[in-house]
Amino acid sequence: LVATGGLSYPTTGSTGDGYKLARQAGHTLVEPVPSLVSLVSHDADCKKMMGLALKNVTLTLHEDGKAIFEEQGEMLFTHFGISGPLTLSASSHLGDMKKHKYEAFIDLKPALSEEQLYDRITRDFALLANHAAQGALVKLLPSSMQPVMVARWGIDPATRANQITREQKRELVQLMKHWRVSIDARGDLAHAVITSGGRPQDHAEQKGAGSLLCRRGAGCGRLYRRLQSADRILHGTEFCESSGMTSQSASQRAPSLGQQQRLPPAVTERFKRLEISDS
Repeated sequence: LVATGGLSYPTTGSTGDGYKLARQAGHTLVEPVPSLVSLVSHDADCKKMMGLALKNVTLTLHEDGKAIFEEQGEMLFTHFGISGPLTLSASSHLGDMKKHKYEAFIDLKPALSEEQLYDRITRDFALLANHAAQGALVKLLPSSMQPVMVARWGIDPATRANQITREQKRELVQLMKHWRVSIDARGDLAHAVITSGGRPQDHAEQKGAGSLLCRRGAGCGRLYRRLQSADRILHGTEFCESSGMTSQSASQRAPSLGQQQRLPPAVTERFKRLEISDS
């Protein structure tokens, strides 16, 4: 039973040696990449807002202009891009970044429709009629985001709230409902929660995690290819537990192939969920 971990968190002793062993056993590996990881963006606005945590926002990840992930929760702007729970979840949906263009769009007010947000902005600007554009956003946005929003909005910062036109308010609505962040790279393996990639699924037994190329061997956790889809919902821990138990059962089965052993019901149920996530 090979349970060496992947390439993430090398300070724990997980150095990827299991992949070398798998290659020696004849497996062709899917190149391991960071998963559940922060995302790098060359957007200068991220660095301007570094340290700003957003709550109750919706993040939508686009691949070549098509939405492939959407979830509401919390996220964080950093000096290198974006992080936080929403970002980590979105990262597991990334494919080949050399072949595809990725963008994140943040809905800063998901509880409001565009029309409702427009009405809210109109009311706020009426109450803050003599405030400059940035000051008029005090009830709508965190302080560190206000100057960044005004700059992206393209409005003269000296413009007073009662001078802002209907068209300009519509533009502000679009920015607040679709704040764009370019995604240029994954974070590094050293800071990834888990690793995606490893042994292809077609090298594994249909039942259990035993190797089809090495009858007495079995792998679990990061070495098992199914994790690439499973990490989106299990975040690693439960998968390692279930695949480890299954691998142990597979390795115990190997010496006496004539004897059939049933997996514990709890493990079988977990793998049913993994099969669903693969489809």
